Amino acid sequence: MTFNYEESGDGYLATLSYTKQKTTQETENKISTKEKILQLMTENNNITPIALASHIGVSENVIKQQLATLKKEGILQRKGSTKAGYWEITSVKNTLSVMRKKPAHYETFSNTSNTR
Repeated sequence: MTFNYEESGDGYLATLSYTKQKTTQETENKISTKEKILQLMTENNNITPIALASHIGVSENVIKQQLATLKKEGILQRKGSTKAGYWEITSVKNTLSVMRKKPAHYETFSNTSNTR
């Protein structure tokens, strides 16, 4: 950011200018926290919020917020007790809109749900 001023008639003319920085982060290939959670849950439906936080590299509070959002959106449901329960992905349609990159064995899960 630069600040310039010059005398102009009876006063001063001030100019403030800046150059917008180019971002270096590629957002195209960035996987959201929700997507990472769903990927890990398809591999291990008994995974804990602490383990999710550790694998993804975010706080446990962020994981809890994302889990609440996924449950509210009807994508995820907790079955059984807190300790002995497991996570169930309840809506393939909603899940596909959240997940761009799917694990290889995810196709088996989605194909079983589409048979009618």
